Amino acid sequence: MAIDDGSSTPDFPLWKFRTGTEFGDQADVIGYHVVGTDEEIGSVADFVDANDQPAFVVDTGAWVVGQRILLPAGAVESIDHAAREIRVDRTGTDIREAPPYEVSTGESEEYRNRLTHYYCDLYADHHEDHSPPG
Repeated sequence: MAIDDGSSTPDFPLWKFRTGTEFGDQADVIGYHVVGTDEEIGSVADFVDANDQPAFVVDTGAWVVGQRILLPAGAVESIDHAAREIRVDRTGTDIREAPPYEVSTGESEEYRNRLTHYYCDLYADHHEDHSPPG
């Protein structure tokens, strides 16, 4: 069973960077702040690229001690290296409610599929308000 890349819904590949959001050395983004449309979400703890599906491991810190989520590259709206900030086009609540990331299961096909479905549903529900550029 192949991993669903989210290319049918939303109208962009969830597991690929949007045009203009790519970055160079992945170690450079560790510690960057992740900011949603309404609040800071957390900070980048790691970057993973399993099966050519880049994503940020985000430590949400204050909400639940030690909770981390996996943020697909396609959810990133912009990266500001000067401010050390990654902006996403969803609210903090939207991101916090994603299936939690655990190192032991985070690279599994089943986890990636659950995460893909979560974000596809999220983008479908908010399509009119926050549709990302194609």
